[in-house]
Amino acid sequence: AVVNIYLQIAPFFEYQAAGPIEGGITKLDDNSIYVTASGDGVYRFNEDGDMQYKLQVNGDVKSVTTIVPVQGSSGHNVYIGSTDYNLYSFNDAGVPNDNWPRSLGSQATASVAADGDGNVYIGTHNGIFQAVSPENQTLWSDIVGDPVYCSAAITMHNDLVFVDSEGTFYFYDLDIISGGSVDPVAEFAMGSGVVSSIAVDEIYLYITTLSGTLVKLEYDPIFISDPDLQWVFTADTEITSSPIIGSNHEIYFGTNNGTMYSIDSETGNMIWSYDTGAPVNSTGALAEYGTDMDRLYIGNDDGDVYALSLSDGTPTWIYNSGSSVVSSLLYDSGVVYFGTVEGGILRVADTEPMMAAAQRDDVREITPIWSTFQGNNLRTGMQESAEISLNINYYFGWNMVGLPVLVDDAHYQTLFPEAASGSLYSYGGSYNAETDLVPGTGYWLRLITGGVVEFTGSSIDELTVSVTEGWNLISGLSTPVDVDMLYNSGLVVTGGIYGYDGSYVSPDVINPGMGYWLRAIQDGEITL
Repeated sequence: AVVNIYLQIAPFFEYQAAGPIEGGITKLDDNSIYVTASGDGVYRFNEDGDMQYKLQVNGDVKSVTTIVPVQGSSGHNVYIGSTDYNLYSFNDAGVPNDNWPRSLGSQATASVAADGDGNVYIGTHNGIFQAVSPENQTLWSDIVGDPVYCSAAITMHNDLVFVDSEGTFYFYDLDIISGGSVDPVAEFAMGSGVVSSIAVDEIYLYITTLSGTLVKLEYDPIFISDPDLQWVFTADTEITSSPIIGSNHEIYFGTNNGTMYSIDSETGNMIWSYDTGAPVNSTGALAEYGTDMDRLYIGNDDGDVYALSLSDGTPTWIYNSGSSVVSSLLYDSGVVYFGTVEGGILRVADTEPMMAAAQRDDVREITPIWSTFQGNNLRTGMQESAEISLNINYYFGWNMVGLPVLVDDAHYQTLFPEAASGSLYSYGGSYNAETDLVPGTGYWLRLITGGVVEFTGSSIDELTVSVTEGWNLISGLSTPVDVDMLYNSGLVVTGGIYGYDGSYVSPDVINPGMGYWLRAIQDGEITL
């Protein structure tokens, strides 16, 4: 038997809804936190815990709200399906949008997926999958026959994919699809029942099944026409929890036996497992800052919420909510959000991961590869456009700097308000005055005052750095990169990388926002 030691962690916010929390919690910003309550409605809170209003949604809501920005404005629309056969759409004032709700003809328990044009996609229990415009016009539909409980996803090649209840994948190319009744461009039948949702890592897809397996599929329509099975991991019993993918490509999910798993995505082998003692029907959330304090949050049917170490699955704390937790969890900036089947809406503070990052002067939350319901408000995982914030410390005087995130305005005095005029220089055999920072390039910059600079923009997760024989000034990604990656390229002189903190130092990692000297043996390219 599992013996749990419960820590005295008190939630700093509690609210009692009139219906069970079975879907989850969505946060757009500090003023837009949406919580779905079955048979009750959708609540909107601000970060202070004040309820703004409640969206009137009939029937039971078992999915998570989808938040879609309105093109050409600062507003947003909220979409939610229900068991009353309707798909609802509200504006950010809580008012139903014109021509909504939409009659779906069957129950909808999957979350809505949305693309960059604001079109939404959802499958229903009668086996019909529909694509709908923001104005509630039918774009296309397909009858797959079996119920669809899975929320759809959109891949890096703009292919929409979902899995039906019998375990068949359906792929649709959104670049070529036209209106009316359509057919998928590819299918793949697993033969195992599915009630969970897909997780996507570029060309790889992951799904959990009622047969107790985690399945990895490859689909790259540019090079292969048919999906290809990579591996199958067999857990201890059936799985209703959706998989999530951490920043190091590891897969996390729970089973109805209460076991949490961490799986190596390359091999399909188990990294660790942990027995929570009760069925896990919720979907987890991740706190990732690149330290050994990073953790996974998950709830079980006994009402226990766990904070598990990402490295080995050891619980750092356990909180008993007093009621089953079956909804997806949410983590954001030191706060864990979750709901219970008795209608409790709770927030618990957990700042340890952030504080561990603060000790190295790099407090920035790493975006998981696929968080399923955490911060993925379009429900499609297209998080390359999601913004992150990095706080980086610089010294008074001269610094070697780099661009840590993608921004619309990369002018040095926009990024560094305390920069001395005309003090940004790149190096290409000689120093060159510059005005705008470019990813992968390092610079000298003189600051009038030192201190922390906050950068907000899209994450730089991959980069090809061009080097020439001799000395180069380079920079890295939005996350630290081990210098061995550069040395192993065969292009860098041993010991030929230097950072600067008032004097030259030999670094172990290439940190975001910093510039580095690199001595290359010959011309070439290094991929980070």
